[in-house]
Amino acid sequence: MNKKEIEEKQITLYWWNLGTKRLDFKGTYKDFLLEKGIKITKIKFPKDKKINGLRFKYPLNTITFTIDCYDTDLIRGYDLIIKTYLTYLGDKAIFKNGYNNEYKINWY
Repeated sequence: MNKKEIEEKQITLYWWNLGTKRLDFKGTYKDFLLEKGIKITKIKFPKDKKINGLRFKYPLNTITFTIDCYDTDLIRGYDLIIKTYLTYLGDKAIFKNGYNNEYKINWY
């Protein structure tokens, strides 16, 4: 699957605020990336330039997450950046990706 196909898939994010489930985001991966200001660049693996990857730069408050993904399944990189965002927020959340997978974040 290529980057463009992934970015058009629909995702849904829910989080709990004071014990109440709220819809945080519903739309495509591309819309989520634009809304949160996440920048994606193509990169090469440092030791073997034949291996391609993506770098996700994600600004949050006073820090910036930088995640390099060299996985051949690009969807894992997209999901990882969203799960990192939800984990950083610290509230209980559910992430439903465009491939019928559901991730529960911060469910202790």
